[in-house]
Amino acid sequence: MHQDLRSFLTHIGERYPSELLEVDVTGKDFRLEDCDAAALLTRLRQQGRKPVLLMRGVRCLDGQPWLGRILWSELSTELREAVAIGMPPGSSFAELAAEWIRRTSATAAPVLVSRDDAPVKQNVWRGADVSLYRLPVYRKDEFDARPGWLCAIGIGRAHDRSRYNLSWHRIHVRAPDWAPVRINPRHLNEQMNGWRAAGETKMPIAFVLGHHPAFELAAASACPWDLDEYHYAGGVMGGGVRVVPSETFGDDLLVPADAELVIEGYVDLTRRELCGPWADFMVYYSPQTQEPVFEPTAITFRDDPIVIESWTSQETLGHMASTAQMYAVIKQRFPGVKAVANVAPFTYVVQARLSRPGDGTRLGALVMGSFADRVKNVILVDEDIDPFDLNAVLFSIATRVDADTAQVQIYHDLAANRQDPSTEREMRVGGLMIDSTKPVGKPFPPLAKVPQDALNRISLDDILG
Repeated sequence: MHQDLRSFLTHIGERYPSELLEVDVTGKDFRLEDCDAAALLTRLRQQGRKPVLLMRGVRCLDGQPWLGRILWSELSTELREAVAIGMPPGSSFAELAAEWIRRTSATAAPVLVSRDDAPVKQNVWRGADVSLYRLPVYRKDEFDARPGWLCAIGIGRAHDRSRYNLSWHRIHVRAPDWAPVRINPRHLNEQMNGWRAAGETKMPIAFVLGHHPAFELAAASACPWDLDEYHYAGGVMGGGVRVVPSETFGDDLLVPADAELVIEGYVDLTRRELCGPWADFMVYYSPQTQEPVFEPTAITFRDDPIVIESWTSQETLGHMASTAQMYAVIKQRFPGVKAVANVAPFTYVVQARLSRPGDGTRLGALVMGSFADRVKNVILVDEDIDPFDLNAVLFSIATRVDADTAQVQIYHDLAANRQDPSTEREMRVGGLMIDSTKPVGKPFPPLAKVPQDALNRISLDDILG
């Protein structure tokens, strides 16, 4: 079976039925553009539920029913994140990280298939049929800009054909035939610069709305600059991504054959329009910005397409792509690293056994310097501190840190993430490193604990009856 969104949902529904909730809002007063889906997700969270939410019967901006379904929260639990990369639920961090490292190290070339073998070609809109208002555009927070948004994986190709890029982008749908797209200064932006340098005014691009969650994780992680990201995604998915020529660009831009829906078109390299406001993963609103404009030329999709939506301000694509990747990088230099936890936006806790004085400083600097604007705060903890337990992390800081020493360091003038609300300078921010590990080679009092022989002797059943 090909790796696609439907195979994932079938697996979840059969093995873990409580993880999947299907809802039909046909005929109900349910408005995507007025945050109704986010309200439903909020009500579910208030009940302690975080299911994959599969919805039918929503309407598009043109007022017509969406001819397929929409999907929320496919990667919002550790169980589903593990299943996405073929691991059993309950796997330890070390096991998940090892599998992630194996997959991202074992790249796989894309597999070219014919149109007849590409489910995404089952339906094709061209010309006058192409309208962004015919898609399930949504809003998720009170002050999100209107008319609404799509959140999709962009497929770009370098002008010299050297590599493909896969990356997540938010699309502010402002008209049927154009939308500004948030593009950060990373790989896709560099590809745009390459097209400009070649004298081009527009760059071909495609946006994917729906594919296997492993494909989503690949697009969300920081692939090496010199690696074609179709090859990278093939490794993450456990086999080559099936691709097919696009309608607009043919072999010059290949698109995922097993996607649910693909929007093809151009990014205008000269035109910018206002994009936002929108609350991103840090939960705060990011301000309006001038962003490149996307112009659609064709829309292809499966029968009964399942379009992935994104509750970006409340949940992300899990933490595997960032924590396992960080673990893989820093463990090469510091074998004593045991685990990495992403406890808040831009904030990571690294559990490690350090062997030499000064290793904390070097490890903190490696984390801070190797992951660009994804990291602002780093906390180091010992092996006896659970990095995923914030109470334990705070206990470590409270009892093992002397702030008047090099255990606390400030990194000045770092490139800031564009969504960071704390920075008061344009694209600049300070970083904080807290080394709450015990000093190497110096005495340190042990933690108090009940003796094991007493625990072995005392039984609740014997004492309480």
